[in-house]
Amino acid sequence: MRMTLLFLLFASVIMSCDKEEEMQKEGNCLTAVINGEEFTAETTTGTFSISSVNYEGLGVQETRILTILGTIVDLSGGTESITLSFGCTEFDPELNIAKLDSGCGMSMTYSDFSFSNPNGSIVVEAVDGIVDIEELTEGKIRGTFFFSGEDQDGQTYNVTDGFFETTINE
Repeated sequence: MRMTLLFLLFASVIMSCDKEEEMQKEGNCLTAVINGEEFTAETTTGTFSISSVNYEGLGVQETRILTILGTIVDLSGGTESITLSFGCTEFDPELNIAKLDSGCGMSMTYSDFSFSNPNGSIVVEAVDGIVDIEELTEGKIRGTFFFSGEDQDGQTYNVTDGFFETTINE
């Protein structure tokens, strides 16, 4: 047990994500500051999927959906995560949640789920925010983000200084 905890501590230090370091190396990471508290994902994934809808008279319309997920698993029984999802026909370098048009949709959420106390869990949907995509290739995406929103109890959350870099799986 002691050795396992030491390994987990050592692994989390190695996998920590620093913006300056990440700019210089390849890797999967997502970091942010949530209401003044540091958030550094233990795991980060990027996934592309394709949604096809057959509209009568318009034919099949395809939208590529990109989801970036950064997660921290709490050993006491919960998960904390930030999810950035984009459904766009084309990706602009800057995606502003308040000014998106019909060619692009975006969702940003922060959640803190407790298995031991599900009623104490929170979900925050962004009502304002921007994602700046610094690099987007077939296998990788990197950028910065911020957003704000309220949880189900009306408490405001500000997610600032967000940074992500991840490989993209299809």
